Amino acid sequence: MKIVQIVTQMEAGGAQRTAYLLHRGLQSMGHESQLLFLYTKRPFYAGLEGVTSLLDRSPSPGGYLEIVRGLYRSLRKWKPDVLITHTHYANLLGQAVGATAGVKRRIAVHHNPLPTYPAGARFADWVLGQTGTYTRIVGVSDAVVRTARSYPRRYTKRIKRIYNGLPSCNAIRKDVATAWGIPVDKPLLVNVGRLSHQKNHSTLLKAVEKIPQVHLAIVGEGELATKLRRETHDLHISERVYFIGEIPADDVRDVLNAATVFVFPSLFEAAPLAVIEAMQSGLPIVASDIPALREVLGDAAIFVHPKDPSGLANAITRVLQDSVLADDLRGRAANRARLFSLEKMVAEYQRLICQ
Repeated sequence: MKIVQIVTQMEAGGAQRTAYLLHRGLQSMGHESQLLFLYTKRPFYAGLEGVTSLLDRSPSPGGYLEIVRGLYRSLRKWKPDVLITHTHYANLLGQAVGATAGVKRRIAVHHNPLPTYPAGARFADWVLGQTGTYTRIVGVSDAVVRTARSYPRRYTKRIKRIYNGLPSCNAIRKDVATAWGIPVDKPLLVNVGRLSHQKNHSTLLKAVEKIPQVHLAIVGEGELATKLRRETHDLHISERVYFIGEIPADDVRDVLNAATVFVFPSLFEAAPLAVIEAMQSGLPIVASDIPALREVLGDAAIFVHPKDPSGLANAITRVLQDSVLADDLRGRAANRARLFSLEKMVAEYQRLICQ
């Protein structure tokens, strides 16, 4: 079966990684799979087998017309049996063009709660999901699916929940602390996520300022990089915070293996790969108290209001000072991670596309 997946922009985000892992998984099951990015923001997947990008740069306003033309030509050339789109702009543009190009099975995947979309995109999604432009819809968590509960039946009858999944955790390959100059005799907090408003790094930095003995490694890149570095300077913690940037998945594993506590104070989420990866690594986790993280983490974390730096600092301190609590959280995390395997995710999509 020929399958094309579309993601809005190429970078090292969770939706992008999910699409790539699904691409490889579908290939391993004998499908002819292509992964197409509408444009390249950062060339994280450039040159990999079956991966292409329509534009090698972020588009200007006129560039979207170029994307539409290129997408239509590509779909007419490849003639896929199934089109799977990820992220809301790829859902809207990819599904509309896919229907026009004659692709019969079209699956839109939601990686964030629907109310977090821009108003125009939310309305367009509401329309396309009812009119059959999406033949099926995937929400990557029950929390995402629930955000559509007020939508008409013509929309909600198409939705299926499929959790994101990851391959099993790899062994430590290298000494991250030495590579980044991180002291090995100090507790290390780790956060993985795009440097954006959603990930709420500002609250995390304020919490770190309240715990003088800890160091923090942040893995990710994004539009708030300059602002966050300035905040570390203003809080006088710049010597304890390490901005590692976008790095390969295996290197992320190494950073997690060096961590004492994983901290994830996001404002909203769906089923974040970073949290699943932290669970696979058997880390004690402190996370924001939001529906999606409650669903994914279950009893394997301490939950804190996402806008409470003092509460976040207190929760981190509890884990650092209570070895019994930390060990209990590690065991719960490793056990719960089994719910989010790559094999389960690929098998669920396989069943969906073959219906």
